[in-house]
Amino acid sequence: TLPAPLDMAATSPNPSTITSDPMLSSTTTTLGSEIIVSDNWPVTIDASQLPAGLTLDGGAGANRIFEANAGSGFHLIGLTLTGGGGEGTNDSGNGGAINNRGSLRLTRCTLTGNTSSNLGKAIYTQAGTLVLERCTVSGNPGGSSIYAASGVNSLTFCTLGGGDFIDGPGAWTLTSSIVTGGIYGTGALNCVGNNFATVSGPTVTGTTPTGGDPQLAPLALNGGRTMTHSLRGISPARNNAGKIPTA
Repeated sequence: TLPAPLDMAATSPNPSTITSDPMLSSTTTTLGSEIIVSDNWPVTIDASQLPAGLTLDGGAGANRIFEANAGSGFHLIGLTLTGGGGEGTNDSGNGGAINNRGSLRLTRCTLTGNTSSNLGKAIYTQAGTLVLERCTVSGNPGGSSIYAASGVNSLTFCTLGGGDFIDGPGAWTLTSSIVTGGIYGTGALNCVGNNFATVSGPTVTGTTPTGGDPQLAPLALNGGRTMTHSLRGISPARNNAGKIPTA
C-alpha cells in the first residue's frame, strides 16, 4: 500500500522518488486524510511504469489528497486523483485534490471527481509555481477547477474538459492546450501554439486562443494509463497544435 511510504517521503530530509509495484496497476488507493508534503527536497510519485495506472482517492470524508507546503518540490506522474474534498490543515476549503504553496508539477495525470467548498475544485495554487504537462482535468464541477491566486503557472498539451475552467489573478502560459470552460481572472496569459479557450479578463500575449466547441469525446480510457478526452473526427483541434518554438 502507498500511504505509509508517501507520508515518509513527504517529510524525508532527502530527495525521494516513489515507484509502484506492478501489482498495483489499475488499483485504487483510498486515503483517510490529506498527505502534507513539507520536504524542501524534491518528492516524486511516479506511476508511469504501471500499464493501467494508479488512482488515489480522497475517500469518504471531505479531505483533500495532497498539500504541497512552501519550499517543497512535488512531482506527480501517471496518476489519477479523484474524490478530493478540499478540507485540510491549511487553506481548508481550497483545492479539492491539491493545495499548492510550493513547486508543483504534474505529468500525464488526470484529475476528476474532486470538489471543494471554496476555490479550486481540483487544484488551488496559492503561491509558488504550478506546471501541468499532458494532463487532463475534467468533471470537477461547481466552480473553477484550477484557481491560481498568484505565481507563474503553465499548461502544456493539456485538456480541461467538461466545462472545467481556470480562474484567479495568477499568470499563465498555455501551450497547445484546450480549456473548455474558459480562462478568467486578471493575470497575464501568454499563449504558445494553437490553444482552444474562451478568455475573459486576462491580457493575452502571443497567439490568440480559438473559442467555440473543440468537439471532445467523453472522458474515457483511450489506451493510456489514465482517462482522457479524445478528439472527435470533426474537432477543429485535430492535428492543430500549431507551431511550437524550439528555443
